[in-house]
Amino acid sequence: MHDALTRALAAAASLALSLPVLAVDLSVASIEVTQGFQNGSTTLVGGRSTMVRAKVAISGSAGPVQGVDAVLRMFVNGVESSAGPFYSMNGPIVAPLSPSSGALEHTLNFIVVPPVSGQVSFRILVNPTASVTETNTANNLFISGNYAFVCRAVVDLAYVAINYTPSGGLPPLDMMEPGSADNFLRGIFAVGDWNYHRSPLGALTWTQNVNNTGSALLNALADIRNVQIPNAGYGKPEFVYGFLPGNPYSGNGLANGVPGIVAFGNTTENRWQRTFAHEIGHLWGLAHNSATIGQPSVDVEHHLKDPLGLPQLHASTKSDVMVAGLLTPAAWVAAGTYNKCLSDPRSQCSSAAGPDGDGDGGDSDARGREVPCLRVAGVLTHQDRSVALDPIFVFDQARPTVDDPAGDVAIEALDAAGRVVHRVRLRTDTMRESCCGTGRLNATAPIYALLPKPDAGVRVDRVVIRDLAPAAQGRVMTSRVRSAQAPRAEITSAWPAIAAPAPQGGAWKANPIEVTWSATDDDGDDLSFMLLYSPNGGGRWAPVSVNPQGESIIFDPSGLPGAEPGRGLLRLLVSDGFNTSVAERPIESLFMQLNPPDVHILSPNADTYWRGASVVLHASGWDLEDEYLPGSAFSWWSDRDGPLGVGRLLTTRSLSPGDHQISVIGIDSDGMTTTRVIAITISPRSIPTADIDGNGLVDGADLAMLLGNWGNFGVGDLNFDGVVDGQDLSILLGNWTP
Repeated sequence: MHDALTRALAAAASLALSLPVLAVDLSVASIEVTQGFQNGSTTLVGGRSTMVRAKVAISGSAGPVQGVDAVLRMFVNGVESSAGPFYSMNGPIVAPLSPSSGALEHTLNFIVVPPVSGQVSFRILVNPTASVTETNTANNLFISGNYAFVCRAVVDLAYVAINYTPSGGLPPLDMMEPGSADNFLRGIFAVGDWNYHRSPLGALTWTQNVNNTGSALLNALADIRNVQIPNAGYGKPEFVYGFLPGNPYSGNGLANGVPGIVAFGNTTENRWQRTFAHEIGHLWGLAHNSATIGQPSVDVEHHLKDPLGLPQLHASTKSDVMVAGLLTPAAWVAAGTYNKCLSDPRSQCSSAAGPDGDGDGGDSDARGREVPCLRVAGVLTHQDRSVALDPIFVFDQARPTVDDPAGDVAIEALDAAGRVVHRVRLRTDTMRESCCGTGRLNATAPIYALLPKPDAGVRVDRVVIRDLAPAAQGRVMTSRVRSAQAPRAEITSAWPAIAAPAPQGGAWKANPIEVTWSATDDDGDDLSFMLLYSPNGGGRWAPVSVNPQGESIIFDPSGLPGAEPGRGLLRLLVSDGFNTSVAERPIESLFMQLNPPDVHILSPNADTYWRGASVVLHASGWDLEDEYLPGSAFSWWSDRDGPLGVGRLLTTRSLSPGDHQISVIGIDSDGMTTTRVIAITISPRSIPTADIDGNGLVDGADLAMLLGNWGNFGVGDLNFDGVVDGQDLSILLGNWTP
């Protein structure tokens, strides 16, 4: 009997020794601060949504620990952010013993929007309510070093709907709008903000097969970017991008150079977002590569949830966006691509930003002078080095193209005596490989330059394009000579159209206007037209139609800026190539209506959030009269909780559990508004507040619980610094229920 008891006690002791010891200790092992890609040294941008991922270190446990959560506080220049404290997006989690960056649920994740500052730090308190029993709580507070969040500029990107008449007509509006087409772009290119908006010029009609005329289409987009948008009184965008309906172009998309200023692409659901970001990558100056992203990376605002339902975390095995021919689900961003826009002169906050791919010095009016220019454009065929020259236009105001010493062609403007009055060199070899995949080369390249008109008394009578390839010895590729007579033109009428047919795709938005004109040329030259409208007597001009056919047009004025009373004006430009004539006619301002702003919700992008987690409120706004709308133009509301704040980008953590209709209202300087709404759900979760016992009151019971844990960890630690002390008492008394 004694031996049996001894054996039983020995077996029990052995079993006890084999069981895990419940002596759990939790701490934060490390954090990762990311805005889309982060390798530990990647530049971080102020005013941009940022994810902080905390890896939990565990000791004293043989397996994962359930119910682990944390709270983050952000400090800027030593002062705690009033937006905090920040509760995790995904806690409590089952914390693994070996957390991996490749699993979003392995880390406690927080969303913050740090300002521009060189001193941003984070304090993370793990297990803040002591819900997990620990042997040591002295190491639960993690304090990071300082992170630098730098300034980056707002980058202007205008999109153009291409009315492609060979097939498809106009692309779908909802595939071009902010919060749709730009989702991939916003996730991988970290600028201060993307001023992504529709072109104020309306759609561009293209009647030729784009597979044979892609370079010519790029030249038309370059006109829009370089001349027509600025001449309409709007800021010149860094980039212009054209959308085709479907995917009629065999290469997915095409950019005018590496670096460049304009590109176009498809609207096929499983590829159009990546194509857009890919072509903008070329415009930043990125060539094709074969890289993988190399490490797990996060789509911080989860832009690519729509429409393909892609996960927020992208595996390290995915390809970089600059690999040619990919579908959207196959790509994200690698280090070299991510860093390019951060270092590009066009994304810098300094006004001294440099060349932008067209040699005009960038977007700021302080970096160049607008002068009358000849627009010389054409298409070069690589195989035989031939050039098809477009009609030459004269623009009253444009910024001349800067000479490129590495150019492989030269454009020369000559006077009547054959003297060269201006010469500029261009590169045509930077966009050879097709974007549909490796191994295929583009057959053509665009040629585009703006040459300043010479001083008074000197006239350009001939334009010559020369081949500067080593074997060509400067041979003439093509030329054009000025005709003797300028055309004559008159606007004959401008009235509301009677029984006007609706445009393809829908009815007129406002009463249509019909404009007619007459034009002649004594030399018999072919004539080109451009119809412009001014809302303020000629102070700014918006194109109504570029290269209309015939001598009349019916247009919808609702897409144009509203006119000042009695100051609406039409202007017709007529060109025979070199010579340009102008005709003007007043138009009643009552035809021109004020336009509400374009407002779109970029985030929230999740259907459900935990109570207390940061909900990112991010909007886009642009207006025909005001252009880029400031943060003060946006007001956010919940139908359940009321006003949430003001701004283009902010976070809220105060939404109550339940279903919410989240609205953003954008207002322009004329008082016109646009409202957008999105539905989300806040799921219940227990979060620590001054109401410690959770009965809806901050009263003596809560005070007793706080004082009962004085000097300790957990209950009553209302500022999440790891100890219950006088600061917590002040917070509780400040929230006392009257």
